[in-house]
Amino acid sequence: MSFIQVKNLTKYYQLGKNSIQALKNVSMNIDEGEQLFLGGPSGSGKSTLLHIIGCLDRYDTGSVTIDGRDVTLTNDREMSDFRAFNIGFVFQNFNLLPVLNVFENVQYPLLLSRAISADQRRKRVKEILESVGLDAHAEHFPNELSGGQRQRVAIARALVHKPKLLIADEPTANLDSTTGAVIMALMLDLSLKHGSTVIICTHNQELLVQAQRCVMLRDGEVTNDIVTQIQSENTYVYA
Repeated sequence: MSFIQVKNLTKYYQLGKNSIQALKNVSMNIDEGEQLFLGGPSGSGKSTLLHIIGCLDRYDTGSVTIDGRDVTLTNDREMSDFRAFNIGFVFQNFNLLPVLNVFENVQYPLLLSRAISADQRRKRVKEILESVGLDAHAEHFPNELSGGQRQRVAIARALVHKPKLLIADEPTANLDSTTGAVIMALMLDLSLKHGSTVIICTHNQELLVQAQRCVMLRDGEVTNDIVTQIQSENTYVYA
């Protein structure tokens, strides 16, 4: 069975007196460890689909199963707990807490788990900061970092608790093309090493043509599902 199964997914939003259908019977399977890109124009439904799979939103009809569990059928607390322990997020605007330094921002997801001691937290944060090249910036605050550095912190925070699923919504949109390419390669490489399944929403055509698998949406429907040759660990260069 696939790690993620989306079946006949439909989602409506209420806009005043009008009902807008954001997703129309969307179906797809995503295997464990797969790296999938979602593409399409603004309003195509890709962010809505991403948020539903990421347990940030609910759907109206259909089903979404992650690792054998339809998580959105649970209550809000259970859905939140599943999201916190199993999913990492990287957003366009970084979403770092400005009052916390780099170390504290990255450590934050680990504070939710009582099974991890303080020494284990420090070790894991140190290791992931070294992986993203920011171990020397552990005591810096977000406003002291460049956009690329902030996104590296966001990637470290998303992966520090070793999630089964990494979700990235337009992670390079606020970066220049060179920095964006470096950040994308870093994120995919670290996800591969951690064994995380990855879903990335982007409108960047250069990224879409390099994807292992690219699902295109338009007007809430899947218009194309393209699988290319799987890349090896050595493909990603981000130094």
